[in-house]
Amino acid sequence: MSGKSPRQTLGKKIAEGSYGCIYRNDKKVLKVSDTKEAEVELRVANIIKNIPNWSEYYIIQDKEEFETKNFTRVRPMYQGDCKIIRDTTNSNLRLLSSSYGGVSVRNIEITESFSYEKSIRHLLEAVTKLNDQGICHYDLHGGNILEDINGKQRIIDFGSAFIGDMADVSTVKQHKYPFSPMFSAQPPELAMQNAIVENRDIQSSLEELIVKREIFRNSSEYTGITPSYVRKELYDFVTSEYHATDLAWAEYYRNYWRKWDTWSIGVLFLDFLKRSLLLPALRKELWDNPSMHNKIRMLLRGCLEPNPKKRFSANDALKFWVSAS
Repeated sequence: MSGKSPRQTLGKKIAEGSYGCIYRNDKKVLKVSDTKEAEVELRVANIIKNIPNWSEYYIIQDKEEFETKNFTRVRPMYQGDCKIIRDTTNSNLRLLSSSYGGVSVRNIEITESFSYEKSIRHLLEAVTKLNDQGICHYDLHGGNILEDINGKQRIIDFGSAFIGDMADVSTVKQHKYPFSPMFSAQPPELAMQNAIVENRDIQSSLEELIVKREIFRNSSEYTGITPSYVRKELYDFVTSEYHATDLAWAEYYRNYWRKWDTWSIGVLFLDFLKRSLLLPALRKELWDNPSMHNKIRMLLRGCLEPNPKKRFSANDALKFWVSAS
């Protein structure tokens, strides 16, 4: 940090969440998080580096020299706009860095040059490669996928990731969240798990989930999945997987983690589709073409099945998409 003010060192805040804060400075993205989350990101980053051509699919965090004394210096300037800097001791703060990778796909403009097919295949490859390494990202949504100026899309933010087959009680505890019926990227069975942990009534929580998620209310045209189907399938699954202890939930994680990133990526594909269909040329290409229409609808159906036992894994979805081409 020699020669630079604290504000120059971190730069402008571009995001904040439970992970900490993200800043952009000098073509780099700097992420301030607590030690435990930083260790998760770095552990996953080391696994990802063993994936051939990994940089085509992911932007990962690397260690950055950032001594405790520097956090002491930075704190007065940043604690007002970053909760983790304000509320965490210097010794528990870590700084990670990565190259700047573009804008979130949540904010990109869909134009007639957008390739829905290419985007789907690329992202399914990315998630499949992660899952093949045993990694569940667990927090896939439009804000955690960046697109650069060349249209390349890459997954970021592995602070919630875990090794699926090694999920244990600590994994469950780290991933407990309040019941969030409106968070569409969260697999519905995980939302219901949180409702169960909070001792909420299953039936009323399920109804709230269906009412508050647009994907259940009015997307059957694209997926073939109706609210009544969601109600039956999710209720049957949740009541058969009603667990009382974190140990039992850990086994549940080990059984179903391969289906969770697929749900989240399916939500993104549906969003891409709806935005694409606003353009006459893309509507003609994707939806007015019967073979493409059916292919997309079957993919979305497989990714967005409310019952994870019937849902595609990323590998299933990729195989379907490639074979149907």
